[in-house]
Amino acid sequence: MYVLFTDEANLDASAAADFFVCGGAFFPVDRFPAIHKGIAAIRERSGYKPDDRFKFNSRSKPDSVSSADFTAAKNEVYELAQAEGVQFIGYAIQHAIARNQTPEDIHYWGLHALLSHFHLFLEANAEYGVFVCDRLPFRRPFDVLEEIFQHGGRSVEGHRPRRPFDRVCALATTTINASHASSLADILLGGFRFCVNERDKDRVCSLLFPKLHRMMWGEGTGGGKRVLGKGLILRPEEIIAARYQRIQEELLEDFGRFLGSPIK
Repeated sequence: MYVLFTDEANLDASAAADFFVCGGAFFPVDRFPAIHKGIAAIRERSGYKPDDRFKFNSRSKPDSVSSADFTAAKNEVYELAQAEGVQFIGYAIQHAIARNQTPEDIHYWGLHALLSHFHLFLEANAEYGVFVCDRLPFRRPFDVLEEIFQHGGRSVEGHRPRRPFDRVCALATTTINASHASSLADILLGGFRFCVNERDKDRVCSLLFPKLHRMMWGEGTGGGKRVLGKGLILRPEEIIAARYQRIQEELLEDFGRFLGSPIK
């Protein structure tokens, strides 16, 4: 049995965000206690108070935590995640391509893609899972979860759901201070967002992306691991407009540069 926690970022287009991104961190449920205790210990060592939110974004840093301790705490989360066998799925779509869609639809596409690929992972490994979302920005969020659980969801990009996600035993929502695993998802997704939308910061991205790549669901090992279409989802799969296609190509080229080998 596996459990996946989601998070999202940059839902609104801006000069600093070409892509909407979302992602999921997942792991075997028997690793949950170690992850829970591990993040609790990181929080305590770093000076976090019980009400403080432990997130990736530097604006979330509590005044009681130094900048050095804040950075070190996030690095410790990456180390803990790798040690406990956490895997990651990241999704990105260009705002320019999705510009005629509502924020709810854009978020739904990403959520559905994460669930679909988590389900593919469960099928490939003859496992079952639980899918836990960050707070959903929908008018009737529980209706959305019921629709997905009962019917596989609504049509996405013109494609009807193929069938219910029969290996997902439950869909639920939570928030950052209701589970330490939500902090885990936020910090991994925050790193992914940084590598997607702040790619000009080469030094940081070259440290972050190899860590994320090691955790992405894929086939193979090392820099040659195949993650496209598994732990790395870029939508749409086919881009007609040349300028948007080039942006996608540049993203993959930058990922390869951060990794030290072509992304595949």
